[in-house]
Amino acid sequence: MRTWEAREVPGVRDGLVKVLEGASGYFAEKMIDSAGKTEAEAKPLGEKFVKYHQSQLRGSELFHVSAQMTELAVVAMGTLPDFRLQIEDLPAPCGFLVSEAPLGTRGYDGIDTRISVGAVSWLVLPERGEINFHVWEDEQEFREAVDRLDGTAPPVNERPAFLIPNLEYRLPLDTEFSSESTSGFGDDHDDVFRITDVIRTIWLLMQQPLAQEEPVHYDRAARRRAAREGRELPPVRVITLRRARREGADTSTGSGREYHHQWLVGGHWRQQWYAKRQVHRPVWIAPYVKGPAGAPILGSEKVYALRK
Repeated sequence: MRTWEAREVPGVRDGLVKVLEGASGYFAEKMIDSAGKTEAEAKPLGEKFVKYHQSQLRGSELFHVSAQMTELAVVAMGTLPDFRLQIEDLPAPCGFLVSEAPLGTRGYDGIDTRISVGAVSWLVLPERGEINFHVWEDEQEFREAVDRLDGTAPPVNERPAFLIPNLEYRLPLDTEFSSESTSGFGDDHDDVFRITDVIRTIWLLMQQPLAQEEPVHYDRAARRRAAREGRELPPVRVITLRRARREGADTSTGSGREYHHQWLVGGHWRQQWYAKRQVHRPVWIAPYVKGPAGAPILGSEKVYALRK
C-alpha cells in the first residue's frame, strides 16, 4: 500500500476532493446495483453524494496515524470489551484519517486480490444518532488487479493512481457493536465490520496516555509556497505511540508478599470509570515487566557458559 507522510495529508485530502468531482457517475452506478435505484433516480443522488462528501472532506480535522498505532489496534481489537460508542469517544466530530499501515482490506467480485484501505473519513450526525463514514482504498492496488483480469473488472478512469472511494456506511451511536447493529453495511458487511472495528479501536487508543499527539512540522519550502499563494497550511494531528515505560519496581503486594523475580505482563484492556461522563471505557494497558529491578525474569532464556 502506498503511504503518505503527515505533511502530505492536506494534499491527499485536497486531491480526493478533486477525485470526487468526476465520481458522480460511479456512485450512481453503485446505487443502481446495491440500492435498486433507476438510472433517473440515481444520477441526481450521485451528484448530491459527491457534493456532500466534498464539503465533508473540506471541513475535516486531519489526522496521521503511525503504523505502530494501527498495528496495535489490529491486535488489541481482538480482546476489546463491549462498549457503546459515543460522540465523546471520537477525536473529532468530522475527520479525515490517513494511516501508515492498512486499516484493513476489501474484496471485490471477480478480483483475486484484496485491496488495502489506507484512509477513512467520518461525520457525526447527532440528530440521527449515527456516524457516517467512508473508506478510501488504494487505487494502485485496484488498477493492478484489474490489469491482471484483462479488463473483466470495472474500469477506472485515466489519472494518476491515488485513493478511490467506496459507498458511505452508517455506524449507530450508543449501540452495541454487533452484526445486527451494522446490518446496513450490506454485501460488504464482513470486510467493513472488521475495518470499522479497527477504526473504533484507534479512536479509543488516540485518547489514552499511550498515544502521543504532535502537530505536523512543515518544511521551509512548504511554508514559503503557502505564503506565496496566500494560504495557510492546515494543522495535522500526528498520532504515534509513546515509548513504553518500565513498570514496577515494587517488590511486594498489598498483602505483604515480596517478589524475588520479574515477569512479563501481557497487553490487555481494563475497564476504567470516567466519573465526568458516568461511563466505563476500555483502556489499553501495554505489556510491561513487573517485579524488582535486577531480579531474574521468569521464563527468560537461559545461557550456559562452558568453561574448562
